[in-house]
Amino acid sequence: MNLAEQWDDKFEEKLHGYLKTHLPELILKNPPQYEIELRERIVRVEEALKNQNEFLKKMLEFIEKRFDQVDKRFEQADKRMDSFERRLEKLDHRMWTIAILVLASVLIPIILKVFFK
Repeated sequence: MNLAEQWDDKFEEKLHGYLKTHLPELILKNPPQYEIELRERIVRVEEALKNQNEFLKKMLEFIEKRFDQVDKRFEQADKRMDSFERRLEKLDHRMWTIAILVLASVLIPIILKVFFK
């Protein structure tokens, strides 16, 4: 059950509880001539709340889709960072190889001069 459905269920429970407790009081307080107006008003409010609930559901679905898109972008960025790290490791190995070769090319002639003089 997603967030929109949970919110909708909770809202319906609260609305039902409120109407169950307060509707008889409202009907008894008002004379019968206003009863029709009150019912029409209740219907309009319920329709407005239904429309609002539908709008909120759509908004929550849109937000969930947007979060999914952001998650995918983070995953892509992680993959790019991983490939960049692998390239740096390869470059590090190459740099060590070059450093050892340069050091060897400098030390070998020195060693040869020292021992074979």
